[in-house]
Amino acid sequence: MESTEALEKLRKARLVFAVTPGRSGSKLLARLAGQIRGVQAVHEGAPRMNYVMRGIQGYPEAARWWLESEMYPAIAANLDQRVFLETSHLFCKGFLEPTLELTLTL
Repeated sequence: MESTEALEKLRKARLVFAVTPGRSGSKLLARLAGQIRGVQAVHEGAPRMNYVMRGIQGYPEAARWWLESEMYPAIAANLDQRVFLETSHLFCKGFLEPTLELTLTL
């Protein structure tokens, strides 16, 4: 899915990124939330933030590029609910600010 098309699709949805400390039950939280009608929930979904996190920290333009070209098109291509929830301890480590710049509803 093209970046512009993906962002438009995601602007019509509600994105929730539950930032948790590691080993705190975030996988269980995703499983439980996935049982709620209208919620699509994943735990550290693909594409994985941990593969690029160190390279983008301190480089918001690189993070934004990765979000626009990789992560958000992947989410949009598989989104079949009104709410998307991802549990992870990585989102707040360089991905939050670029996401806000993309004017997505969090």
